[in-house]
Amino acid sequence: MEEENFWTLVDIGVKTFENETFNFQIDFKDEDGEFSKAIINHHGFKFIDCEFKEVVWFTSAEFLGDVSFTSCVFKKFLHFNGAKFKNHLILNDITSEMIYFHSGEFYFTVIQPKEVGFLQIEGGEYKNSLWITDETIENNRK
Repeated sequence: MEEENFWTLVDIGVKTFENETFNFQIDFKDEDGEFSKAIINHHGFKFIDCEFKEVVWFTSAEFLGDVSFTSCVFKKFLHFNGAKFKNHLILNDITSEMIYFHSGEFYFTVIQPKEVGFLQIEGGEYKNSLWITDETIENNRK
């Protein structure tokens, strides 16, 4: 998919992307960013069996509905840095070298990686639940 087509679809409210390849960086921005009205007022997105060849950023937009990635591959990394998710954020069966959570508000978050090289949860407010479900992630808490 081309960048212009992606943002046009986001702007008109397309909620599900399936079997798509994204060759460009995606940055969901706040009200100062381009395409902000569609994103801030959007009721959610679903990405199913998609491949992202560049970085996907959730900078500081607000999502009212569920945002989910199922069976997706991120060739670079997925970065959450200030966005607000008022419903579910679901990362299910995800492949990525790195996933970063630096800041933001998360009401119900599920991370179920398939193959993730590095998961960093450095900050953010987790209002309801943060579920990390995978036997390969070591938990050293006692």
